[in-house]
Amino acid sequence: MIISSYKVRYLLIGSLLLWISGHLSAQLPGPVAGSTGTVGFRYGGDSVTYAAVRAADGHIWLQQNLGATHVADSLTDTAAFGHLFQWGRWDDGHQLRNSMKALTSMLPGPKDPSSLGTGIPYFYYGEPWWWQPGTPADTWSKHPPGSANGKDPCAAIGDGWRIPIREEWENLISAENITTPASAFNSNLKLTLAGGRSHGYNPPGELYPDPSIGFYWSSTCQQQNPYLADALYISSYLPVSMYPEIRGGGYSVRCIKTCSSIITELQDSFCHNESYQLPSGKTVTDPGTYADTVILPGGCDSITRITLRVTEVNTSLYISADTLMANADDAHYRWMDCITGEWLEQGDDKFFIPGKSGRYAVVITQGGCTDTSECTDFVSLGLSVPEKEVISVYPNPAHSYVQVLGAVPLEITISSMEGKVQAVRQTAGRIGLEDLPAGMYLLRVRDEQGHVLRIEKLIKTEH
Repeated sequence: MIISSYKVRYLLIGSLLLWISGHLSAQLPGPVAGSTGTVGFRYGGDSVTYAAVRAADGHIWLQQNLGATHVADSLTDTAAFGHLFQWGRWDDGHQLRNSMKALTSMLPGPKDPSSLGTGIPYFYYGEPWWWQPGTPADTWSKHPPGSANGKDPCAAIGDGWRIPIREEWENLISAENITTPASAFNSNLKLTLAGGRSHGYNPPGELYPDPSIGFYWSSTCQQQNPYLADALYISSYLPVSMYPEIRGGGYSVRCIKTCSSIITELQDSFCHNESYQLPSGKTVTDPGTYADTVILPGGCDSITRITLRVTEVNTSLYISADTLMANADDAHYRWMDCITGEWLEQGDDKFFIPGKSGRYAVVITQGGCTDTSECTDFVSLGLSVPEKEVISVYPNPAHSYVQVLGAVPLEITISSMEGKVQAVRQTAGRIGLEDLPAGMYLLRVRDEQGHVLRIEKLIKTEH
């Protein structure tokens, strides 16, 4: 029978409602694929709220394209198409589907982000193409734009948000089993056939006339042909895959939130017949090693690998003559009468000397756990009350000796609390204690028939 309850040792992150950059709220998806949430951020100068989803690859993605008004209802939901970005550019107005266009040759400097300042709302087309020739080291990141870096529009959502790299798109395609336009839409991301915008042909700077294709940029540029960058291509003409595209093309952007998982190794224990609450709120009842995931503020995973063992309290008892003894050491004890259900005024002792026959048990608290022994039948040897009254024991506490006096022949036994006999005297008188270590002992006084006349705790002092 368990008396105490295990205390929950962790403060859980129950709600994922938090504040991110721009002081806009976000409620991120849970750890299960398909769970959804929302993120708020500044986009195009306005405050917006977008849907987010936990994909089958384990990452959090936006569930709508940048510039889309809502999550797509179909592959061809035009309001969910969103905007079309040139590789390396941000939400400076050029991404609007009806933005003004201009020849790349009209840029005031190099044909790369360093010439855009804080942004120019023109879609640049024609030769030399946008950001040509480029280098294999060019990036599209959260850092300020320059000759070798474009400004990532996803970074405005908050820490960890960015445009996915090629490998992340490939992992997503595999995890979500995306092989056709239909499976792209039916995935957790609800991808659409949003089309694209020409970098120079058919017609220059205009939307593609074919409505049955979709492109999604990655932030990975080609190493052998650096004026190209990898994009996810969705259509019924070719397999859904990553293909190299000229950086000047206008394509959809979908954002991913990633971060390194924080892994913590712990060892802990819980009480027998109780459950253990993991940091995520899940409960377990068996010992073993568990990997438990909690989503931290910001959407990152905190993985706690916990090795659990069960703490069992030794509740066994044994009878030594007229005494009930608990086997557990260094614990707290509370004795009870199993017949009446009453607690016994015994104090915090590992032994109990019943005054009568009955059924008794002890509640033991040890190492933060509490358990109760089985009820034990005890047959009393009986105490001779008149003779007990004429027996005296002194001094107690004692250091070098203890004196036991009585009016009848006596046998005196001093034993440890575990029941091991330490000293025996066949007559009343002084018993030397010099050879005993300091501690607590049981002193028993019996008459010549073996009847117990007196039992007393004896304290041996250091000095």
